[in-house]
Amino acid sequence: MESKSEPLCRERIASCLGVLVGLPLWGAGRAGATLWLQFGAKKHLPTKRSPHRVVGDFALHVQCPWRVSAFDTVVVASGDGHGSIDHDERGFDPHRPGDELRRWIDAHANGPLQVTSVDVDGVGGFALQLAMRHTVVVFPDVGAAVRPEVELWRLLRPGRDLEHVVLLSSGLEVSTSAR
Repeated sequence: MESKSEPLCRERIASCLGVLVGLPLWGAGRAGATLWLQFGAKKHLPTKRSPHRVVGDFALHVQCPWRVSAFDTVVVASGDGHGSIDHDERGFDPHRPGDELRRWIDAHANGPLQVTSVDVDGVGGFALQLAMRHTVVVFPDVGAAVRPEVELWRLLRPGRDLEHVVLLSSGLEVSTSAR
């Protein structure tokens, strides 16, 4: 894997994430502590382990704190792996923390939430503004002095040997994956 690191640059991050503007967000879930989001057209990309796998044009993997809000109310957030959003603990499974995300995505299945803009802060965090006043906010919380090589988020094109844009606690890295 070839990569080059860059210092944090708001404009560079905004440019990289800007490819999402105009695309629908149609898939979301969690794999352990990682949030994954799927954007763009749906593509069948089967694997031996997952023969019915469907991915988007772009995927965003987030390993730092995040939240989804609608109309100034938190819908689901990274800390919600410890309880149910509807306060019904009988239906909550702590081993399946992505259920709340799937409910949110499923509620918009007939009209997926389109990305309308991206707002980037000075430390690699950002807000994806979505249709109908929904927002996905990502906020890095690890400093390079404490843990210099922690991956905070990654933007990629699933199934393609193209650039991955990765925010590490030490800076932005653009890498070409040879999968």
